[in-house]
Amino acid sequence: MLQLAVMVVGWLFAGCTATYMYSFWKFRGIVKAERPEWLGESSGSPSSIYSSQRIFGGRRYSIALIRVAYGPQVGQLNSSLAAAYAGRIRFCLPSCLILFAVIIGLGLVQAS
Repeated sequence: MLQLAVMVVGWLFAGCTATYMYSFWKFRGIVKAERPEWLGESSGSPSSIYSSQRIFGGRRYSIALIRVAYGPQVGQLNSSLAAAYAGRIRFCLPSCLILFAVIIGLGLVQAS
C-alpha cells in the first residue's frame, strides 16, 4: 500500500514539475518579449561548456522571473496568457515543493 502511495505521489510530482517548467518557459517568452528590463542581465560570463546549456539564463534571471510571476507586474503585461501562466507558476511551485517533501517522507517511512 505504501509503495502505491509513493508511486502516485511520484506521478503527481512529475506532472506538476512538467506543468511548472512549461508555464515557466512560456511566461519567460512573454516577459522577455514585452518587458525584458524586468529580467535584467545575467551577471558574469559563463564558461564555454556551460554557455550552451543555459536554458533559463541563470539563477538571477530565474529568480527575477519568479518575482514577476508572484508580483503585481503581471497585470501590466499585454498578453492575455500571461496571467494564466503566472497563476500556474504560483500554484505549481509550492505544490511541487510539498509533493517533493511527501516523497521524501514516504521514502523515509518505507526505508524504516
